[in-house]
Amino acid sequence: MNMILGKKQLILASLVVALGMVGIFGTEYRRERLMVFLNPWNDGEGGYGNGYQLIHSLYALAGGGLFGVGLGNSHEKYLYLTQADTDFIFAIIGEELGLVGAAVVIALF
Repeated sequence: MNMILGKKQLILASLVVALGMVGIFGTEYRRERLMVFLNPWNDGEGGYGNGYQLIHSLYALAGGGLFGVGLGNSHEKYLYLTQADTDFIFAIIGEELGLVGAAVVIALF
């Protein structure tokens, strides 16, 4: 009985993965978004195209270091990270509070 249940789960997981791949690679827009996510510097415009926001979020996280630059002292939120108030707010938190502060924020969630 366990073997049959395992086969059914494997078939279901394979079907979900296959449908996910069709969903991602089925349209040009989603395929380009995935490629920019995997390598934002190779966006066709030298990092100034679709990868710009992602690159500067990585700069913000890297600039925070272990303890951050201090609350309110972020450099990337001033016109470099253009949408810092959206999903990229965590990059600003990581820059201001550092790795330790970002881990605390995640732990609080």
